[in-house]
Amino acid sequence: MFRSDQTYELQSLGIVLGQVLADSSELSWVTVKDEWGADPALRYKTTTVLIFPLTMISKRVEGQQHVSVQALYDITLAQLEKLAKDGWR
Repeated sequence: MFRSDQTYELQSLGIVLGQVLADSSELSWVTVKDEWGADPALRYKTTTVLIFPLTMISKRVEGQQHVSVQALYDITLAQLEKLAKDGWR
């Protein structure tokens, strides 16, 4: 549906995916700052586990990969469940 050069649109979809993930799990929005700037991320509970939904879709499309937003959502939640089960802090 989107071309690989439509970075803004793809990253906007990533933000929507991130908000759906935050609404569905124990993720909260944070700002991660480094030497290249600041980016929105999702943090799992109070751990150091970070997810960067802004680029979850765009990097895959730009890399010519098939993207299933549903699969990204399902895989992310499955990984969070695994972390919780393993007692990640």
